Amino acid sequence: MNWRIVFILIFWVTASAALSINGWAADESQGPIFAITEENDLFSNPLTADHTDRHYTQGLKLTYRDGDDELPQWVVKASSALPPLWMNTCSQNIGYVFGQNIYTPQDILMTAPIKTDRPYGGWLYGGMFLQRRGDTSEAKIPVLESFEVDVGLTGPASLAGVTQVNFHHWFLASDVPRGWHNQLDNEPGLLLKYERLWRLSPNEQTARYVDLIPHLGAEVGNVMIFGDLGATLRVGVNLPEGLWRADHRRASDVGRRNHTQFITVLLLRFRRRGRARGGSESVSRRQHAPQRAECRAYPMGG
Repeated sequence: MNWRIVFILIFWVTASAALSINGWAADESQGPIFAITEENDLFSNPLTADHTDRHYTQGLKLTYRDGDDELPQWVVKASSALPPLWMNTCSQNIGYVFGQNIYTPQDILMTAPIKTDRPYGGWLYGGMFLQRRGDTSEAKIPVLESFEVDVGLTGPASLAGVTQVNFHHWFLASDVPRGWHNQLDNEPGLLLKYERLWRLSPNEQTARYVDLIPHLGAEVGNVMIFGDLGATLRVGVNLPEGLWRADHRRASDVGRRNHTQFITVLLLRFRRRGRARGGSESVSRRQHAPQRAECRAYPMGG
């Protein structure tokens, strides 16, 4: 057994559990959130330390989302121009992402191009998203939606080849990829993303123990075109009430996996104290408080 691999797995799982900090405030408004998402098929068989580099093989994403209604004026105007899409908006957040995805064919030891398999490729990107929370107009079902714009680079400029080769030299010296000289060329990329989630449960009491979270999403751009439709059933005790736009399930990444692996999210949630900042560069939470009070079937957290 490769103990270095086991150590990495234990580290991520432990860090994920230990560094999740609940940030409830007295008025239930949400403070900032910072998350690190690490995905790798290295984690697909933790007991045997076997791994399979194939297709979407590695992803790292950093996400920061600001507190409730702390929006620059231009974002407020942009959000006002977006259609409500059958929801009452209670609060809004702006956030930022930075990440890298790595893709390979199944056989990474061949030096020649494999025309019948996925080519080597990488996607290094940064982006901004707008998140809106609220409920449906009629049934008062909690809803979360997000609009995101990502820009980045494919090809050698994505640093995917350098990242994977160096990682394998360090941890998997017998399995160093040999075909990165065949990767896709440098090209700028643009992605437009939309995602919506609903939280369904008969009432506030049952929501503590069971809920269903349907979701749909789409991504359109010159890097990928992707659609996603599904649902998550949660059963437990004192279930988290939030519908945060979570990186534990990204349509474009999880949907393309052909084998089981862990997706570890390290999440920091900060408690909000006192009033949000005001002034010309931000919008005070007090301006949205009356609407938020009317816009709940049962509490929505982060």
